[in-house]
Amino acid sequence: MIQHAHETTDDASAALAHFEEAIQHRVTPNTFLCNTIISKLSKARRAPEALQVFEYMKQCNLPRNSVTFGAIINACCKTGDEKTAKELFQEMLRSKNYKPRIPPFNTMIQLYTQGVKQPNREKVLYYYDLMCQQNLSPSDHTYNLLMQAYGLIEPCDPASMQRVFQQACNHRNVMINGSHWSTLINVKGCVEKDLEGALALFETIQCHPSNFALCQRREGDGPGLPDAVCYEALFNVFVAFKRADLVPRYVARMAQEGVHMTAYVVNTLIKTYALTGDIESARELFESLVDPPPGHAAAFNHPSNPNQQIHQANHHNHQQKLPGKVGDPVYREPSCFETMIRVEMGNGTKERAEELIKRMECRAYPIAILNRARKLLEPSNNGN
Repeated sequence: MIQHAHETTDDASAALAHFEEAIQHRVTPNTFLCNTIISKLSKARRAPEALQVFEYMKQCNLPRNSVTFGAIINACCKTGDEKTAKELFQEMLRSKNYKPRIPPFNTMIQLYTQGVKQPNREKVLYYYDLMCQQNLSPSDHTYNLLMQAYGLIEPCDPASMQRVFQQACNHRNVMINGSHWSTLINVKGCVEKDLEGALALFETIQCHPSNFALCQRREGDGPGLPDAVCYEALFNVFVAFKRADLVPRYVARMAQEGVHMTAYVVNTLIKTYALTGDIESARELFESLVDPPPGHAAAFNHPSNPNQQIHQANHHNHQQKLPGKVGDPVYREPSCFETMIRVEMGNGTKERAEELIKRMECRAYPIAILNRARKLLEPSNNGN
């Protein structure tokens, strides 16, 4: 029951309630059950409660395996608790039940690539070297994180990023996907400030040798590349250059190529219109989204961070869902509300932002999400 408490806006609370009820009825939890709870709390960024379950396992002498440590380290990294994550990582290496697995290493690499205020390439490479010492082969996600470490962390090193990308292409067990191209496009457009170069790079994706391998492995399930993640990266470049005029052409192309629009692509388009002063188009786009039933998670949207889906698949045995098809609804996510609230606050229309908060309150979102949105109404957060 706990394992399958998902597809809601707050499945962590539901799973935790079942867990506490089991304990009250003197049902002894096992390692698998605790791992499931920690994973769900981690996904919801509820690290303190995840740590409580982890301590419960210690007190009950329940075996803590590599999955346990991977989930609890992920929970700490998601909330930026670098100190605890490092301590738990070392505890994992000393554990008698430890078996080397890629996810905890990827999590630490991602922490120093994306999860701290000051990304640190040296620490990224430290954990990558540790991973190699454990005879673990880099995954798709590992390569993309290394690409980001070279391409996005100052001093940026696009040449080394390209070298890592080529290594990934040459690795027979690695599948080049939209997240790798997203990194390349973002670096070319937003770091190197080369709009034409980003557009040219985007045009090479479909005919790249790695794309043929991807299509073969998918066996016809869903479109190949460029996918929604690639388009999202391209639209981010348009945001950087304030080129809303380029948007319609590529939105039409998405539909022609059978790429389903996602809420996260819409977020980027909303930002593009807002930056060029076209607030009405931003509002119309936001209102074109569909709300799922209250309390239910939105379908057909890829994660805002495309690597998240890959990373979570290493912690759970849930089958990854195929992307939606053109014509399927585009469901509104909490991030869509947050994007639009920022737009309204930046436009000086706070009353509209407050109305969006009220709409979120009717959606049965977790309190943490609502509080994060409410903070956007504070003057210090205008434009952020």
